[in-house]
Amino acid sequence: MRFFASTIFTAIFAASSAVLVSAQEAARFGFVSVSPSTQVNVGDPITITYNSTSARAQPEFVDFYLQGQFSSGRPTPYFLIQRNEYDAEEGGANENKLLILDTTAPNVTQFGIQNWTLWAYVTYPQDGLLEIGGIASGLSYNA
Repeated sequence: MRFFASTIFTAIFAASSAVLVSAQEAARFGFVSVSPSTQVNVGDPITITYNSTSARAQPEFVDFYLQGQFSSGRPTPYFLIQRNEYDAEEGGANENKLLILDTTAPNVTQFGIQNWTLWAYVTYPQDGLLEIGGIASGLSYNA
């Protein structure tokens, strides 16, 4: 019984740690989502939303990329969807702390990968330097 209890505790701790890491990343960089996120075809309209409300520092740039993973486990290169200047100051283009990009699903079908990761890499000032960090969301193409 002791082994079973420790196994359950370990599983719960691991799951809560993953949630904690996700929350920490959101606190540092904000959130990103894509809609629709499943059953997308090449050329379908998609909306990417970046929200910096919870970000520790407001970014200067937000770059959206797609990255997949080959069946061998190796990652694909990053494919740039769009680079964006970000101005969250009062009167700035993103003063509501949102960046919404209406675009189309790019043609990445030649790689034979159905599930992709949409990355929002944010460039933000920290201690007189510019740092880069990222947050992710999923995007699944029809097979």
